[in-house]
Amino acid sequence: LVKECVSTRKALIQTDEHCPQRPFVELTVPSDARALVAVEFTTDSHGQGGKVRETAEERHARHQDPQPPLPSRQLRQPRLPQKSPPAGTSHHPTNRCSRPGSIRSRPDDVVQIVPRAAYLGSVNVAREGTISIEYEPLDNNNDDDNDVAGQNDEPQQSLVLTRYLPYEMCWLLPGEQQIRVLVVNPAGALNDPVQAHLELVDLGRQGGVEFDALSYCWGDSTERADMTLEIEGSGASSSRSTRQQQFGISPTIEAAVRRLRSPSDDAPPLRIWIDAVCINQLDVQERGRQVGLMGDICSRARAVHIWLGTAGSSGIETALRVVRDIYNYDHRQCPGGGRDRCRCAGTKHMVSVEAVDARIEKKKKKKKRKKRWKKGDEVSSSMWAVFEEAERGFDSQAVQAAGGQGNTHLPNLMQALFEHPWFQRVWVAQEATLARRALVHCGEETVEWKELLYVNGLMDEPRYKKFAMLLRGWRTAMPPVWGTLVGVRKRWRARDGDMAGDEMAVVGNEEKSLSILEVFLAAQDLKATDPRDKLFALLAFGEETSVAKDLPLVLRPSYDKPLANVMADFTRWWIGTCRSLDILSFTHCQPVRAWQRILCDNDPRVKGPLARPTWALGTEDYAKWARINLLSQFCSFRASNDRLPDLDLLRLDHSEDRGVHVDKRPVLSLRGHRVGAIVALDHTPRPAHSGSMQEVFDKMIDTCGHSGVWARPGASKDEQIADLTRLRWEYYDHLSSHRRYFQERTMYALESTGKGAYEQYETEEVPACIDRCFFVTADGRQGLCPWTAREGDVVAVLDGGRVPFLLRPVYRAGGEAQGGERGVEEEFELAGECFVEGIMEGEYLQGVEGNEEVFVLF
Repeated sequence: LVKECVSTRKALIQTDEHCPQRPFVELTVPSDARALVAVEFTTDSHGQGGKVRETAEERHARHQDPQPPLPSRQLRQPRLPQKSPPAGTSHHPTNRCSRPGSIRSRPDDVVQIVPRAAYLGSVNVAREGTISIEYEPLDNNNDDDNDVAGQNDEPQQSLVLTRYLPYEMCWLLPGEQQIRVLVVNPAGALNDPVQAHLELVDLGRQGGVEFDALSYCWGDSTERADMTLEIEGSGASSSRSTRQQQFGISPTIEAAVRRLRSPSDDAPPLRIWIDAVCINQLDVQERGRQVGLMGDICSRARAVHIWLGTAGSSGIETALRVVRDIYNYDHRQCPGGGRDRCRCAGTKHMVSVEAVDARIEKKKKKKKRKKRWKKGDEVSSSMWAVFEEAERGFDSQAVQAAGGQGNTHLPNLMQALFEHPWFQRVWVAQEATLARRALVHCGEETVEWKELLYVNGLMDEPRYKKFAMLLRGWRTAMPPVWGTLVGVRKRWRARDGDMAGDEMAVVGNEEKSLSILEVFLAAQDLKATDPRDKLFALLAFGEETSVAKDLPLVLRPSYDKPLANVMADFTRWWIGTCRSLDILSFTHCQPVRAWQRILCDNDPRVKGPLARPTWALGTEDYAKWARINLLSQFCSFRASNDRLPDLDLLRLDHSEDRGVHVDKRPVLSLRGHRVGAIVALDHTPRPAHSGSMQEVFDKMIDTCGHSGVWARPGASKDEQIADLTRLRWEYYDHLSSHRRYFQERTMYALESTGKGAYEQYETEEVPACIDRCFFVTADGRQGLCPWTAREGDVVAVLDGGRVPFLLRPVYRAGGEAQGGERGVEEEFELAGECFVEGIMEGEYLQGVEGNEEVFVLF
């Protein structure tokens, strides 16, 4: 049975290279989807300028591949001969992806079509877009699967336990640093049954049992494989007996264990920690305690094995071999040249160092004759030379993974590797980064993790990126947070004085010390099935949260608390610990709360209410958006005149006997001053700005794409040379692109004419892709705000805040005031930060006596 769901949108828009990456149409993967069969994109669009990119069908016809390749990533069409809107011409390119296993998506994921102008000076005109998803629904008749789901609503339950008995006979004592380890018996052949048992290991004992750890992606929760567990019976030690029972595990774990276990019956058994097996996933309290030990587990393991899949993942296996050869060429550990010459453990060095030297020398001489060789080209040239030498041994599948016949590139191959879901998961950050030694496995290939980190660093260097401009926007390197965490791990391990046997100590730059907020924001691009893990998995990296036993109660991992309470407790704890409201500015990392709107026009969140608690950090953030708030861009603001928040209002309770406390309605009470309410909200022409207002507009709204945050990836420019004259020209170039072929919607600007008075008029000086961002208050003040601001929002200067905030009155209720009279209690939502001309340096609070009030935020 195959179901289909479709989303279509019709609207005439023009997109410039500096327009925000706003989806034209989107479709949510149905919640009952078990697997996607095909995804089809159809657009009625017209790209001006640039060259045509082939569709999947055209490439298939030209190359005659045994399997059709994935569709092209940009939907563009040839330039029309007449310079007019495409109203009389219809273009319907259709890209269909239907190769089995090539579509990685989960229920509730969002599929989008985002119009882009990929080339300088070009405009993309779109009129209609359609997304169609064909999928296999879940089998509701499978009673066994339904029973398992009913036992535990947590979505990350991918291990199916046949009984509780294995954990009852291997009980973990609360308060102790005890873990379970899976002891896997050796096997003579890969396909022999997996037989194992669980045993206890005390991390607090010196010179304890050595064990390894497994890092992997959980996979499909509906699939399972069986492993035979030996269960030790109870009674006197002399009469104890063992029996066997089947224990359900995911196929991913089964494949990894088969590959990693000892191949000979005479060899010692494999002792390995696997979270899905060694932690009782049905016991939320045990899960919380064991999560707090994750840092210690990964750092004390003899080695962490990173499992990327079985043989057959041709692109990943080939990429690992190339990574191995690039690292070897730069470090000269082996002459290379194949299995006959390489005696190294793991994947053999197939590329000869001598052959690469000869290739580079030949290329250098050729470029020197043309005077094109520059200092610093050696790194990029060596990478390409190793790839070109390795390419000689590629089979047809490896060639296809690298881009196809005649179009092979190193970035294509790296993308095949780094698009693996493992590199996007938040828990693996601890598992790989804190390890003494980490090994990456895919089928029979084994590469040191430090080698992969080294090559990833080269891929991210500007000297290399200029060779990959054709592929900008593709995932040719790991998320940036990996580089950040390498320095943090050095401080983490040095703290314990445990650098012996640490093969990762040579990787990375100097030791770093980051706060938990900095780590949390940097890692927002990583994903987690349970959103609470986006905080729990990172606590080990924060300077103030790295010691598990010293964590305050409100921060200790607890799966009894809802997500809203986890993030509310973290936000409130940070405010009390740092005596600052800076963390509230980072609520703009959330897609719904960003300074610029990047939501689709028909997204219900555009006009919907803000998620509560509105003042807490979110888990659906983007790391790069942490750069686009007033505090990140302007460090000198001090609107509250260095006043500190009132700790008594925060209601912080760190007592141990309180237990896990869950507020039904988490609130944040803050003291501050009410400046005034917004009475008008609209656009303002950019040339009307002056002084600091213009600077804030240029950095926060960024209509010229200098930050590379709102515009497409790769569009960032050198901010050092972005002077006023250049910004003015680029602004008008962006402006003209929205009127190149037809007049878009009418825009209105706003101007303050005095206290509480303003004038609204029609303008052609604002790009149509910009939302309202200019406001006037009841007392005549003017400023800039995020797109989510509304008339009636209150501008307030809160104690501890370096910038003013927008508070939205949402509820009034009668309450008992002093003297028995009926009073009014006012509650607010945090709409975000804002810029108000004339009060950013504390001017508003100078000479102000009294009039301070307490704002209750929900």
